[in-house]
Amino acid sequence: MLKECLQSRLYIAVLTTEEYNEPVKIYTEIENNTEISSLLDKWKSENIKKIAVDFEGEFNLHCYGEHLCLIQIFDSNKFYLIDPLKVQKSVISALLENKEIEKLWFSVSSDAALVWKKYGIKICNVRDLALEAKILGIEGGLSAICKKIIPDYKEDSTNTKKHNQKTNWMHRPLSPLQIDYALSDVEYLFMLQERLDKIAEMQDKKKETESALKKEVHVNENPIPGYKKLPGYKRLSREQKIYIKHFYFAREKTAETLDKPPFMVLDKHILTKLAVKAPQDKPVLAVEIRNKNKKTEKLLLKALLEAGKEAEEEIKGLNSTRQGKHSLQQDR
Repeated sequence: MLKECLQSRLYIAVLTTEEYNEPVKIYTEIENNTEISSLLDKWKSENIKKIAVDFEGEFNLHCYGEHLCLIQIFDSNKFYLIDPLKVQKSVISALLENKEIEKLWFSVSSDAALVWKKYGIKICNVRDLALEAKILGIEGGLSAICKKIIPDYKEDSTNTKKHNQKTNWMHRPLSPLQIDYALSDVEYLFMLQERLDKIAEMQDKKKETESALKKEVHVNENPIPGYKKLPGYKRLSREQKIYIKHFYFAREKTAETLDKPPFMVLDKHILTKLAVKAPQDKPVLAVEIRNKNKKTEKLLLKALLEAGKEAEEEIKGLNSTRQGKHSLQQDR
């Protein structure tokens, strides 16, 4: 069944000599629910109980919001690319929450936070090799650690993490460079686990690492609201904090409407400035938020004016409550 489903999307993508000097890896592309279910069935029938996994995502860089853009997998024999933009949450959950399959990962925390926030999924049965390396006193990112302990490790200097940090993973089709980079993140994880396990035995830390790695992946289910992370927030007065909260959500609403990253709608430092100067009338506010894109400016101005009114109402409500409590105390 899987062979029939996936046969038409088995690829070798070849880069031009200007981009790269070698063909990228052979991989199978998975773009629908049936193919993921078939892949899980295939692994079960072949008694495959361990896979290497990593994600690529979008984090308010090219469009609004955080998005899971790609799931890359290596089962020690074959590479797979799953397109989360084309499949349902239920099959992503069936893969990531599967307790029978161990998932080798390098630094799972941010990926776990992404799928929890986006889908409410908690990744199960993970072996975080970054954590294992840290316990063994081996510091660094994936490529740095692989260089230290894997003799046959080869890093492509033309396709590094820095090169791909600002690439648009939402865009389709993905470029051969993007695909090669994504697959390279899982290519060496089996080998890395093997080397780390040997080092753990040499250091007599096998029990320590196993104990630490058996713990469930921690996900912060109640993260700090974004407006509390804005510059200067802690130094604001009570009233200013109320204003910046409403201004922050006004910017978010506008960014979502336009499908733009919030920083392209209004700089975070200006949000703080607006809160400090609040309340402001329309002409003054319009000067503060000038934007090259007039549509963005118009929508944002309207949202901020409404947010200012909401902040004023909240402040009035708090003041009335305080005055009421003060009167009660005097009566007593």
